[in-house]
Amino acid sequence: MKNFKFIILTICIAAFISCEKDNGVDYIHEKSPEARITEKIEAYSKILTKPAEGWIGYYSPNKFYGAFTLLANFDENGSVLLNSDFNAGGDSNGSVSYRLDKTDNIELVFESHGLLHEIFELENNGVNGDFSFNVISVTDEEIVLEGKLDPIDDITRLILKPAKKSDWDLEPIYKMIENLNGDINKSYFRNVLHNDNRIANFKFNATTRLCSFMYPINEFRDSIIIQPVSIKPNGIEFLLKPEVNNVVLKGEFLYDESTAAFINAEENLKIIYDDIPVTLEYYDFGLKNNIRYNYLEPEKSSQAFTVFLDEYYAFLEGYGVSISRIYMRDLTTDDPYLHIYTNYGNIWASVTYEVREDGKVYFELTGESNVNLAVGEIWHTLLNPLFEVIIGSEKGYFIENTGGLLNYSNGTVTLINADEPKYAINYYDF
Repeated sequence: MKNFKFIILTICIAAFISCEKDNGVDYIHEKSPEARITEKIEAYSKILTKPAEGWIGYYSPNKFYGAFTLLANFDENGSVLLNSDFNAGGDSNGSVSYRLDKTDNIELVFESHGLLHEIFELENNGVNGDFSFNVISVTDEEIVLEGKLDPIDDITRLILKPAKKSDWDLEPIYKMIENLNGDINKSYFRNVLHNDNRIANFKFNATTRLCSFMYPINEFRDSIIIQPVSIKPNGIEFLLKPEVNNVVLKGEFLYDESTAAFINAEENLKIIYDDIPVTLEYYDFGLKNNIRYNYLEPEKSSQAFTVFLDEYYAFLEGYGVSISRIYMRDLTTDDPYLHIYTNYGNIWASVTYEVREDGKVYFELTGESNVNLAVGEIWHTLLNPLFEVIIGSEKGYFIENTGGLLNYSNGTVTLINADEPKYAINYYDF
């Protein structure tokens, strides 16, 4: 009986081994695991260093960031030249050391501090970027990498393909970033049009490569959609194909130099400069007693206003005058006034203001002041250029809530000159 059981067991083992061989599975290797890993790393290294012009991919540190063009040219001595449109090139580009290694998986690590570390460090290391990647697959035509440092639900996937020599010229990308940032001589407002109808406001953040769209849902509520964007030499494309006011923004938006617009002709979509916004985030102007020009966050004002202010201050220097502070005070009282700090003492000028049904605020000087502001007088010559921009618009000022002031409890508000909507002046309240 024992012999019979032994025979049956032998037959089963033989059948199992035969079946495994039929399936092509072989668990016995001639080389040790370490030797096989070394061979694989050597093979990956040869492919990494093979293309004469290196590799190109599009790197997004997380789903809340747009994509940066990434060029990488690896050499056999553990150095890789990285080039990117991040930070418009700047000092971020250059060579860093790299290594192929084995932990849980074969990994590609960019070791010394450089471009990918700088992206990782954005927002106090809060963007969950990567400089260490698991190697998923490697061929002569494509390398697929997955970030090791990201959260589980937001893994960075970087696909590299052989680059062409022309890919290393990123000037067209830099120019397109400038186009997205905006022309200081054009309106502060940009709108998305579908079939030539305004459907949303449009804004771009060059640091995060994020675009925002805002449109009204009903009388009391607006919708704000934040989306990553891919920037190309001839235009842009929204990575996640957002649905904005019931319209899907899919496909490429090509830049038209003559109109300074991004146009998607196939979908009848445009992003244009406009004189009026679709909607603005609400701010209860006059609820706070005082506002001051926001010198702490000058980037919240428009570039055109910043240029104006610099030129205006230079004009004042010719008269030996300087301005250090610009206020609107006592907005909650019957006698609001402008309060200007100068090196010749503080100047005040009474104003009236009215927020009308069109949602804009209108200002007017009352004539009362501690200096003579009559035409031809020196203080009229000195202050009128500023007054014309910050309170002088006949069409009034659009009012935009621009959130908080840094880490303070103050709010901020932007007043946009409707006569010349390139002038957007940001204030903080108190």
